[in-house]
Amino acid sequence: MMKMQRNKAPQYLKDNQAKWTQEYLNKKPKPESKNKPSSFYWHGVYDQLLTDLKKLSGKRCAFCDRPMSPIGDTEEEIEHFKPKSYNKYPELAFEWTNLYPICPKCNKIKGSRFSDLLLRPDSNNYGFDKWFWFNPFTGELDIKSDNKKSIEYKQAEKTIEFYGLNRTKLVERRKFVSKSKTKNKGFFGGVLPFRYIKIKKGIFH
Repeated sequence: MMKMQRNKAPQYLKDNQAKWTQEYLNKKPKPESKNKPSSFYWHGVYDQLLTDLKKLSGKRCAFCDRPMSPIGDTEEEIEHFKPKSYNKYPELAFEWTNLYPICPKCNKIKGSRFSDLLLRPDSNNYGFDKWFWFNPFTGELDIKSDNKKSIEYKQAEKTIEFYGLNRTKLVERRKFVSKSKTKNKGFFGGVLPFRYIKIKKGIFH
């Protein structure tokens, strides 16, 4: 999970956020109702919003850092960092700072869970090297802090767990990239699969 710079909300979102949020809140079923909640609706801005979010992350999943289509090998979705479900944070359903570009795998693993310990890639004090380090031998993201009681350790641990950042296929992919001597142009037209795997003299190591 690399550092992400958050810019101002796009105008179309600022202009409609209050209205769309209220409409969504108004659809909340009453306690005695047996009807299921209405499907969430993006009001026709999903594609544009996803494009704008991908610009923030360099067209990568904001959490596992895999390149997204068309430059990479994974599709993309929009993540509600704090879940938009009615029993959680429906008031943040259209909040710009609550939205992130995410790959389907990370999104599925996290689901509608949330914890105050989760790290945000666009937080002012966030930096990959402060919370994590990449282990080239195991392919895993290890926690930088050795103190299991520290807030940094707990934040890193919870973020890895909730987004599945050490899931088997992701770990195998990292190990392959780390051990490969293929020059960077061999991956997705020169796009480094994981930016936390360092390059030296034009090759991955």
